[in-house]
Amino acid sequence: MAYFAQLDSDNIVTKVIVVADSDAPNEATGIAFCQNLLGADTNWVETKDDGSIRFRYAGIGMNYDSTNDVFYDPTAPYPSW
Repeated sequence: MAYFAQLDSDNIVTKVIVVADSDAPNEATGIAFCQNLLGADTNWVETKDDGSIRFRYAGIGMNYDSTNDVFYDPTAPYPSW
């Protein structure tokens, strides 16, 4: 299974959905699948439940730092925490 986080205009995670591997063999295809399903104007980023990409698994309310390509808890004093 693949996991994708929906981001709002401030790069805050608003939703995380599960997508079948057959619908998301790579991130770009998975994003296209999510946009086709939930709206072409939506913004998606892949996340992994084991934290192997983007530092940790995305959760609702977390921030996505596109410069450093990481998800972080907004209550943490630094994105690396």
